[in-house]
Amino acid sequence: MRSKEILLWQDEQEYAALQDVLERKGTNVEAEMTRALVALYQREVPETVRNSIWEEIQTEELEAAQRAEAARRFAAFHITEGGQEYWVRQERPLEFMDAAIALRRYLKDGPEQRTPSLAASLRGAESVSKKQYSALVLERLEDTGRVTGVFDIDLDRGKFSTLRGSGRWESYPVEDISVAAYRAMRKERSTQERRWGLFSERLLGRELPEVSIPIEVEGTRRLCPEEITFSGDIVESESCLNFYLPCWFPADEVFGTHVGTDDNDDYLNVYANYDMAEGKVRECLDLTLCRGDGVDIPLVYRMDEGEQAAVLKKMRDHCQEQSGQSLEDYAASLQMEDPGPQMTM
Repeated sequence: MRSKEILLWQDEQEYAALQDVLERKGTNVEAEMTRALVALYQREVPETVRNSIWEEIQTEELEAAQRAEAARRFAAFHITEGGQEYWVRQERPLEFMDAAIALRRYLKDGPEQRTPSLAASLRGAESVSKKQYSALVLERLEDTGRVTGVFDIDLDRGKFSTLRGSGRWESYPVEDISVAAYRAMRKERSTQERRWGLFSERLLGRELPEVSIPIEVEGTRRLCPEEITFSGDIVESESCLNFYLPCWFPADEVFGTHVGTDDNDDYLNVYANYDMAEGKVRECLDLTLCRGDGVDIPLVYRMDEGEQAAVLKKMRDHCQEQSGQSLEDYAASLQMEDPGPQMTM
């Protein structure tokens, strides 16, 4: 908000006497003059003009707040250490090498000299919930530019993983990450480009075999029973029956995504799965975030017991409509057709 300074002059002795009297009443000259100015403004300026100015001020403040929020940059960490899990957010534009250097600084001190945990050693970091962490992961995948890095660091297993914008986790042994960070920072006057080159060179060929780290999502509310409908064929895949769940409901509210907007061309494919061997609904819905740039990113949504029960009921209804059989009978008939590998003597 823009402000205009108003200067008033008064004899020093008169001011001191007035201030003394007002302070004994629990106020002061500045407060009383401010009240008098507000009263003058309200008395002399027409209400329609005051309302118009107020709306303009509110709009300016909102736009300023939006610009400030858009300018913020974050890094998100999921850290496992000493059997404990930590989810933290750091308001700094950290990327892969920056996070590696932060890890190196933590590890170079002996156990007795270290801070209680890697999470505690991250300067300015704040603890967040798993749900808040998931929201940061999604924002990284949506490439808004605000989340510059997402890292999964498992010190108990010695693995450091960084999430690429394509949705792929890239993992390395912690020891190799630490050595690469040391090489990058060894010459203090090196350019950032040169440091990145040294860092990348040291990690070349040391990537661990790709292991899926589920990207779990959660929105501001749960999936309602009346929103669960299935369409299309029931697909058998890897001992499961896959049911397609159209997103005719506000998917962003349930999954925390950002697809119900004109800002991008992203959309979701959602499947619920019935485990034929176990005879029950699998706990997670399988989501695919189909980005407008052609990149498909797998996600999962963990259902609670109520959601699982509602999904099972709708699966039974859909299966009866599609096959004329109950869900259990349909699953049993498919298992009889495909008994799996047979032992030979």
